[in-house]
Amino acid sequence: MDKTRILTRLLCAVGLCTLISAVSALESSPILLIPGFGGSQLDEKNGNYDYCNTGGNYKRVWYDLFLWRTRICSKDLQLRYDKSSNTYQNKTGIEVRVPGFGETKTVEYSAKFTVFSVKSYMNNLVQHFAKYGYERGISIRAAPYDWRLAADELDRTGYFKQVKGLIEEMRKANGQRVTIVAHSMGGLVSHYFLTGYSGIDQDWKKKHIKAWITLGTPWGGAVETIQTVLANERTASDWWKVLVPYGRTFESTAWLLPKPSLFGDKVLVETNSRKYTANDYEKLFDRINYEDGYAMFKGTQQIDSVTYPNVQTYCYYGKNLQTPERLTYKFGIINSLHKKIKGEEEDPIKNVKPKITHGDGDGTVNIDSLRVYNTEWSDRKGFESKEFDSADHKGILSDTAVLEDIAKIVGARCCGNIEQLEQLLEALN
Repeated sequence: MDKTRILTRLLCAVGLCTLISAVSALESSPILLIPGFGGSQLDEKNGNYDYCNTGGNYKRVWYDLFLWRTRICSKDLQLRYDKSSNTYQNKTGIEVRVPGFGETKTVEYSAKFTVFSVKSYMNNLVQHFAKYGYERGISIRAAPYDWRLAADELDRTGYFKQVKGLIEEMRKANGQRVTIVAHSMGGLVSHYFLTGYSGIDQDWKKKHIKAWITLGTPWGGAVETIQTVLANERTASDWWKVLVPYGRTFESTAWLLPKPSLFGDKVLVETNSRKYTANDYEKLFDRINYEDGYAMFKGTQQIDSVTYPNVQTYCYYGKNLQTPERLTYKFGIINSLHKKIKGEEEDPIKNVKPKITHGDGDGTVNIDSLRVYNTEWSDRKGFESKEFDSADHKGILSDTAVLEDIAKIVGARCCGNIEQLEQLLEALN
């Protein structure tokens, strides 16, 4: 076959694929993305620090490619907790907003400016569905939120009213019911929307929602969250140092702690002097002078995460990856004697990076937490759970098997002539 004929066939095949993808997008369920903790960019105004104070204009705080700038400005992200009303406010004078509601760009990357996919988050997922003919801002959209807050506070700020309006807009514009794809804490947030938000009912869900897909959602919390709560500048992991100690003021941090109902009397933290379980948060937080910690935790336990949403539900998550299961903060004998002699602080939690005992999970969330509803919802109509071997907590967003499963659920069809195209390209070369 001469190259002219090959090129002609190639162009026809490309045109056919483009047409198939376009038609597929029209017939497929539009996708609404709900990101997880830290997955939405945040802007602030009236910052308390010279670099952050821009004279009344908003400035991107989360996330800046230059880590030192994020460390400086993230101090303004800390929240003030009112124990009497169980509510949260920004620091006095500080305004925080979430940019890009309805768009995908602020959840595709964690940072405003990206270089060679640095700080990529949901970009691979969005790009994957673009191949099926999905269009950003039309058939695939996102509902970023202030991830410092748990669902009850998001409700109070009007976030779920915005989500409802966005879904109705997508349903009308695309002519198909919407599929919600939620990652990590986004699964908890979207669960509240489907079960706890008073602005929708079952008839609304039947009309507007095709399916709800959660990816790596920590239904019962995660042991790793305890490490972030206990961390200080000396003991924090590199990424969390950006938010130490201000991350303790976030309602979401308390929300993601391991739940006593799941972890029970299992030892989660051990020191030279005692052991702590999920039933011992009050004593543990007193030890580190985390005054509001226990009240914040108790407040988040009032948020329902058990009710079945009565929509087609898919819980996907990874397994067989080393995941923090127990944190051991201990001084060695020599180290302990040395500190006594010098009269230094002897509490190892404040001075020692923990020894981490690992168990099964997705690298971040423990397997029992990921599997909670395999039993609770197993007999419910329309529920399906699926485990993906070695798909880590963030990597599940770009896992090919996961993305192909989502494509089947939303009814996306790609061009069937990919192999022919590859053969034709090879012949041209």
